[in-house]
Amino acid sequence: MHYLIFMDVDGVINSMSFYDTVKSITENPLDPEAIKRVKRLIELSEQHGNTVNIILTSSWRYGWNRDPKLRDVGGKIVDTGLAMYGIKLYDKTGVSETRDRPGEVLEYLRKYPYRVDGFVILDDANFFWEKYRLSEWWIKTDPKVDGFRETMIEPALNMLQNPPWWLKLINIGKKKYT
Repeated sequence: MHYLIFMDVDGVINSMSFYDTVKSITENPLDPEAIKRVKRLIELSEQHGNTVNIILTSSWRYGWNRDPKLRDVGGKIVDTGLAMYGIKLYDKTGVSETRDRPGEVLEYLRKYPYRVDGFVILDDANFFWEKYRLSEWWIKTDPKVDGFRETMIEPALNMLQNPPWWLKLINIGKKKYT
């Protein structure tokens, strides 16, 4: 099985409660405990030989590039912060003129060259996910307390394993991820 996790940064792998514990949010923009919880979701998802790719949806994606030489400071911070816990970003969504995050997720799914067996969206903000019938695959994290919480791992895993019926239509003609 091949899964995608569409992930925001602010409110998912950091939070106001985390910022209250650090001396400088500039020096410590990412919460190691929230990152470990995302890592746990990935590990549980990868059991039985499954593959998981992390797709950045956050505004932090503007500075991130697959080519490390093209990353700005913010892109390097996210990449390095996740890499410290064994998480590698695979890609990022595009940016639409209207900054329509749900539309950007759907466009990514359409253009992604491989068959996707399931996905989940980790985000603290409601970008009207229901408008695109994505709300059932959205975990609303808490930007004030802990971001992605331990109690969110099981529901996220369930969403990955129970994709929407229409994903089969998007997958028509796509090759299996290798």
